[in-house]
Amino acid sequence: MHAPVPRGYQGPYRRAHSTGRNAFRIRVRGCRLFGDSGVRRGVLLLCAGIGVVAGLCIWFARGLPDFRENLLLNLAPEMLTTMVTLLVIQPVLSRLEEERVREHLRLDYPSFCDKVAQTGDIVCVLDTFSYLLSGASATRFADAARTAIRRGATVRVMLLDPDSMAARQRSHELSADVRREVMRNLRELRRLEAVLPEEHRDRLQVRVYAAAPSIQLYRCGERMMVSFYPVDRLSGEGQQLEVRITTPLGSFVSERFAELWSRSRSVNEVLTRHVQFVEPESGEPGTPMWLEYVDDDGVLYLSDQRLVVELARHRDRPVTVRVDGSAEQVHELELIDPEEPGELALLRRLRAEFTEKYGADAEMFVRVKGVPRAMIETTSAERAPVRTARRRATEVQCVAVQNVAVQNGDHRPVFRALALPHLDGLLARAGLDEADRLRARAVAEVLPFRTNSYVVDELIDWQAAPEDPMYRLVFPQPDMLPRADVERLASMLRDGASADRLRADVNRIRLRLNPHPSGQRDLNTPLLDGEPVEGMQHKYAETLLFFPRQGQTCHAYCSYCFRWPQFVGEPDLRMASGDAAALTSYVRAHPEITSVLITGGDPLIMSSAVLARYVEPLLEIPHLESVRIGTKALSYWPHRFLTDPDADELLRLFERVVGSGRNLALMGHYSHPRELEPEAAVRALRRAQGTGAVVRCQAPLIRGVNDRAQDWAVLWRRLVAQGAVPYYMFVERDTGPQDYFAVPLARAHELFREAYAQVSGLARTVRGPIMSATPGKVQVDGVAEVGGRRAFVLHYVQARDPELVGRPFFAAYDPDARWLTDLRPLPGDGPLPGLG
Repeated sequence: MHAPVPRGYQGPYRRAHSTGRNAFRIRVRGCRLFGDSGVRRGVLLLCAGIGVVAGLCIWFARGLPDFRENLLLNLAPEMLTTMVTLLVIQPVLSRLEEERVREHLRLDYPSFCDKVAQTGDIVCVLDTFSYLLSGASATRFADAARTAIRRGATVRVMLLDPDSMAARQRSHELSADVRREVMRNLRELRRLEAVLPEEHRDRLQVRVYAAAPSIQLYRCGERMMVSFYPVDRLSGEGQQLEVRITTPLGSFVSERFAELWSRSRSVNEVLTRHVQFVEPESGEPGTPMWLEYVDDDGVLYLSDQRLVVELARHRDRPVTVRVDGSAEQVHELELIDPEEPGELALLRRLRAEFTEKYGADAEMFVRVKGVPRAMIETTSAERAPVRTARRRATEVQCVAVQNVAVQNGDHRPVFRALALPHLDGLLARAGLDEADRLRARAVAEVLPFRTNSYVVDELIDWQAAPEDPMYRLVFPQPDMLPRADVERLASMLRDGASADRLRADVNRIRLRLNPHPSGQRDLNTPLLDGEPVEGMQHKYAETLLFFPRQGQTCHAYCSYCFRWPQFVGEPDLRMASGDAAALTSYVRAHPEITSVLITGGDPLIMSSAVLARYVEPLLEIPHLESVRIGTKALSYWPHRFLTDPDADELLRLFERVVGSGRNLALMGHYSHPRELEPEAAVRALRRAQGTGAVVRCQAPLIRGVNDRAQDWAVLWRRLVAQGAVPYYMFVERDTGPQDYFAVPLARAHELFREAYAQVSGLARTVRGPIMSATPGKVQVDGVAEVGGRRAFVLHYVQARDPELVGRPFFAAYDPDARWLTDLRPLPGDGPLPGLG
């Protein structure tokens, strides 16, 4: 995608003017008398008939006087006429036909994609931005381009520089945000590059040009579609001229493309900046990195976890870099601290700019500050105040494992997040056709998608995808949402609908999915000094849930997750707090709280230093007995406990909690036994347990993922073998894609009982199936005969009203019921407990 122009390159169409065999091939092409096979057969039959008639005439005329002389006299000129026609007249007529300019009312993107898929030559696109790279056309073009590249073709795409004056002028002409549309095109091309084999990526070349646009070009092989830019509409919507590259117009467009290409800049210069760490001792630059960035008021801000981790590892000295290969200027990195005055507003602005540019979220940014050489050479004592300020900022905000773990001399595994830009390629790897990939992408517009290289490489069986349970656990399925909604969104994506229109429709769908089940916003938000406290939930007297702001994402998202509103970028749906003092104050003010559950998202996304800011003050509260941390890191990124830069610091924090006399419980989310197969997962589990922490394991019953009794029995046995405690089998909650993943309560109890019967008493600590409903946690104990009727037997494991806990009750048997509110009381009974 960032390949340079080949040395000696004189334009993409030079080959068309060559001589020798290629030129001869072009000249004799006119000798093909018949193109279509059906026409060819008809003409051959006609010729055969004429030949037979001619032969008969000659046969009957053989006795006439001077027969031989007259025959030769007639044959000779006819043969000469035929030779002139074949070798002179026919080629000239064919050449004139080929070079004729054909007119089209508009650009036919599907037809162009079909031609791309059939070529092994060269493909060129020159446009402001292109609908070829949006909606369904983007998927079709990506498939066609991959096919062409496999055949040896080179694909060159040149778009208008989104930061140029020409882009602003074109935006004014079209009354559209050209910069945003170009960035979308560039992101689509990055997705295409990501799914190409490494050895083929140099055949996809993308550049941007800053000149005022004058022509549009879509070339495939030796023919091209040319249009001249209208002032008030997109060029693809206007008249197109189809010409060969050998025509005068074709030659002119070829030269214009070559001129723009030679003066254009690589797409890497638009989307990334070239950064190198400077070695503190030698001053030599390290390995180059191309990092994503935003520019705010002339100041460069980078977003990459490698920078954050480097700041965390070297808090005692400045971290300096070179930018864009400049040897004259050295820059120092400074982490943006949202708790500093004015920095929170800056951080919000940077996140918005980053999302607009890359179509993805960024949690943190590093400011790049120019440093004079004289300042770099100052003594350590003079730099001490700067180091102190840097240490504080780093400890406050480092979320060291959120996107990348450092790849350094000890070969630490690298965390690589995979999000929407990678989705289409991964869906194709799973064997989904174009229509299903588009529907899955539509689902991913509503529900969050994020996975990582560890999950993709270590946990998913791609030979079994898309039916593989671990694949289904993390990837959106085309049928996860109501079909009408999915088809409408897919149509909008295919047609290139505006971002505002798409977002409005997506938000309407989200609000219908019960984003905050069980009344958690209305019933569970606590009060402190009479005011609601954000980022906390206090449903049960003994337990407080806390959502740290820096931990509201995950190493990978589960497709069923009932916390999906935390991850979709809607502030009104998110629960989060960065106020550690408010957490401590609330717990102190409520002596009934004996346990704090730090949840998310995943709190172990945070750096150990940030996590400690929330945990350690709690250890000073006498009535607090346990600290719980809800995490999927043990399964989705076990290197958090093994090789991440602050893994040891995390374990020391665990030891401090246990050493304070509290119980530390890691609430591990294990959904399938395969999550315990990698060696790293087992080592991470044992290392966490080595601190004195207890690992308790829970997961919901999910259709298509773990809805077999054998899966649960194997999972529980493996957990017990590793010293973990099976805890809960949950029922899929009444939110998000419940209709797709839920298993009826009757079937859920059958599966639980069958699995329970296969394990020893050590694994029978598990409880289930459990519904975490509005009144509390309800367990389905079985089905019994009550008064001649079949009935569910249930009880509350935990309840908002403590009087309900442990008391059995009955509900009418319903084989299709999936949730507490689907159940009805037995005839003659009052309302179900907790629902009256």
